[in-house]
Amino acid sequence: MVTYFHLAPPNDDRLIAKPMRGVPAPMLDVYPCPISANCFKHIDGCRRVGELAQEVDHNDRDQLVIWSAPGSQGGCLVHEGLLEEFGKCGLTGYRAQPATLRFQDGTVTREYRELVVTGWGGMAHPASGIRVVEECPSCRWKRYSALRCPELLVDWKQSTGEDFFIVWPLPGYTLITGRVANLLMSRNVRSFELGGLEGAGISGFSVVRLSSFLPLDLALKFGAPLGLE
Repeated sequence: MVTYFHLAPPNDDRLIAKPMRGVPAPMLDVYPCPISANCFKHIDGCRRVGELAQEVDHNDRDQLVIWSAPGSQGGCLVHEGLLEEFGKCGLTGYRAQPATLRFQDGTVTREYRELVVTGWGGMAHPASGIRVVEECPSCRWKRYSALRCPELLVDWKQSTGEDFFIVWPLPGYTLITGRVANLLMSRNVRSFELGGLEGAGISGFSVVRLSSFLPLDLALKFGAPLGLE
């Protein structure tokens, strides 16, 4: 059993970034479902192409973690100084992609990187209550039941054992080990919250292909044997 937490954005809209104004919206690779393309019921998957460009409504250069707004096709931005600390501590389960951030005063910086979670926690343990309740016969869209027992979510036999990881079908929930939590708190990083998964997915989870959330090489590695890639 490993102690882990849900790494979540702070409850402060001021600290949440938005897509940068004045630059083209990111290109999206959309994988339509062959049978639902005309009724827009669901798609097979969607991936952003290109770098993340965000802006914030403040000039606080001390914020080491900056979160993207929901629906902006990005996760969180981490300052390169904090990423150096991640490396020194040997944290695993992430990749850092180039990104651009603009502060309220117009200053544009590339000192932040987009944090892409790459750790794999496997499929939700059946004892958690999560199961497939509906699936498309022509694409990878699935609907899963609600999480009933959060304490039983992770099947550690499936986990790659990394510090940042996701569990399927909760790809939008970044999970971290105590090593990450301790580092963030020791560095006095303010722009995050730690918690469990109580209340997550009360009405269930609808997900598409795994490559919409993990880098393609890892989606193939972990997802192909499960038909999720």
